[in-house]
Amino acid sequence: MKAIIAISENGIIGKGDFLPWPKIKEDMKFFKDFTMGRTLIMGSKTYFGIVQFNQLPGRKLLVASKRHEILNKNNKNQDHFFFDPRFSTLDLDDDTVIAGGKSIYEFYGPLIKTVYITHVKGEFDGDVAAPDFSRYGKLIPAENILETDKCRIVKYKIG
Repeated sequence: MKAIIAISENGIIGKGDFLPWPKIKEDMKFFKDFTMGRTLIMGSKTYFGIVQFNQLPGRKLLVASKRHEILNKNNKNQDHFFFDPRFSTLDLDDDTVIAGGKSIYEFYGPLIKTVYITHVKGEFDGDVAAPDFSRYGKLIPAENILETDKCRIVKYKIG
C-alpha cells in the first residue's frame, strides 16, 4: 500500500479541511498523474474538502467515515464508496493509495510500504500535524521526483 501527502517545513498538513498553503501546481499535477486510475482511500473530511473543487475523475475513491449518516446517504456514485474502516474487509492491493487525512494515515500506517511526500517549502499555520510515518519503520529515501522553489517531492520506502 502507498500513501501520498504534502507536509510543510513545520510539520503541518491541514488547516480545517483544507491545505494551509496556496495551491502548488507541480504538486497538484504530481497528485493527479500519480493517482490516476488507482484506488484512493481518504477520510470524509478530506473527501468533502476536495470534491467541492474537483471530483477526482479517473480514480475509485473509498471514503472512510464512522458517521453513519454519511455512510447511508452517499453511496450513490459507483466511483465513490463510503465505508466504516473499523468494520471493513476491503480487498486492498499494493496499488491502493492512502490520501489523508491524519487519522486515515494512522489507521492504515502499518500497511503502508511506500510514501510520497511533498515537502512544502515554508512554515504555515494549521491545526493538523503530519502523522509520524517513522512509527512503522525507517523512512528510506528512494527517489527524488521533483524540486521547485515551492516544494520537493520524494518517494520513501518504509522499512
